[in-house]
Amino acid sequence: MTRLSRSKLWTEFLQRLASEMEPLAPLLHQGRRLVWRQGEWLNWVTLSRHSWPDRHFPEAPPVTRISMNRFIFEPSEAMLRRFGFNGVGLPLGERRLRLEWTVYGEELLAFASWLPLLIRGRLNATEPIPLPPHPSHVFNGGLRKTSYAWTATAWEAYARWKRTDASLPCVAIPADRVKPARALTRTLRLPH
Repeated sequence: MTRLSRSKLWTEFLQRLASEMEPLAPLLHQGRRLVWRQGEWLNWVTLSRHSWPDRHFPEAPPVTRISMNRFIFEPSEAMLRRFGFNGVGLPLGERRLRLEWTVYGEELLAFASWLPLLIRGRLNATEPIPLPPHPSHVFNGGLRKTSYAWTATAWEAYARWKRTDASLPCVAIPADRVKPARALTRTLRLPH
């Protein structure tokens, strides 16, 4: 069980993420969302409750979903101007950053330092992507391409609470088989 309330945990995560990402791009922290401009794209990370103990479900595990460029997000005109988008259609969400990662309790805080490494590695193939800070099941591809993942602890706790089968579907890479994503390097061939 987490020591922090959900709102305090989420606030702490977003503050840490913002401080880790600040050198990357201009940021705007807005409630449970962090928004930044990356080139011609306006990207965002949103936190949502997948399950969490409350008065209706006191036994629910503290599970949070980190969503990047997944949910519909309509920035205000003022936000678009702040990020330098004037008279442009909605510049939403770099597709390479589309992702949902579901984590258990305070595992969330460790992802604040790792997520910028994932972003750099997805936007620049010469950047490696280290393993996530907690063992995670990755679905449909490795770290460079997946759009869906769960930490092993979140997967097991949620399945136990829902009383469902905790076995992974065939499209998942089990946590113990996930490998870091090496930097992609190209060999230049010079004309003879």
